[in-house]
Amino acid sequence: MVYYREIYNFFVENSNLYDGVPYFTDFINAMYKHTKDYDNELEEEMQRKFQNAIYKAKKRENEGFK
Repeated sequence: MVYYREIYNFFVENSNLYDGVPYFTDFINAMYKHTKDYDNELEEEMQRKFQNAIYKAKKRENEGFK
């Protein structure tokens, strides 16, 4: 299995080979996001809110409200 972190490190270490390649910096910046274990705290907060919304919807449905 190849991880994004390994691919990212390869391109960063060999970035001099890509001088003048259009959008290379944008590619590296986009790739960096995928090297992190977690995108950010906002994503975790969004997941919690989504789970709470599902829980509340199921609870209302079980109580007879739709």
